[in-house]
Amino acid sequence: IDAGFDYTHPAFYDTAYDQYRVKRVWEQKTIGIPPAGFSYGAEYADSASIHTKGYDVNDGSHGTHVAGIAGGSGYGGDSIHAQYRGIAYNSDLVFVAISPTLDYWLTSGMADMLDGVQYIYNYAQSVSKPAIANLSWGGPLGPHDGTGLFSQAMDNLSGPGKIFTISAGNNGNEKIHLQKTFSPTDISVNTF
Repeated sequence: IDAGFDYTHPAFYDTAYDQYRVKRVWEQKTIGIPPAGFSYGAEYADSASIHTKGYDVNDGSHGTHVAGIAGGSGYGGDSIHAQYRGIAYNSDLVFVAISPTLDYWLTSGMADMLDGVQYIYNYAQSVSKPAIANLSWGGPLGPHDGTGLFSQAMDNLSGPGKIFTISAGNNGNEKIHLQKTFSPTDISVNTF
């Protein structure tokens, strides 16, 4: 679940570059025919339509990069390519393209992400395979201790054969954290 997918990247084929491994794509903010059970977005459910679409946003880098780490094949099979293959280089791939806008985070974003996880789990169940849904799009909102509504919802969705992973955030270049080194005489810190 990310943004910036190049659906035609060679790493999304098998190591022999014969079999295309992207099985489904759901672009949540594209107008089209949504996947079964959902009322928004556009689903691409065969290799021809996925290839024709090509990418989800003009910058096909972040989602491609993360998907390559997770499941890039190291196509070509030689030692040079194999050293760059992903962790699960034989896996089927299902991409959920989200909209990386500020409005997304302030409106429906978290619910859409939960739908994306459910979509991935639904596909895996339909082919009798386990699934790992990855969201490499963390955020600074809410508690980070498992008590937030998103964390609770993920606990309810996940279980045997359904694993969820998330990044610690993509805000390293943003000044979003308050920092203060307290002295023995400090009793509070204020910000606005």
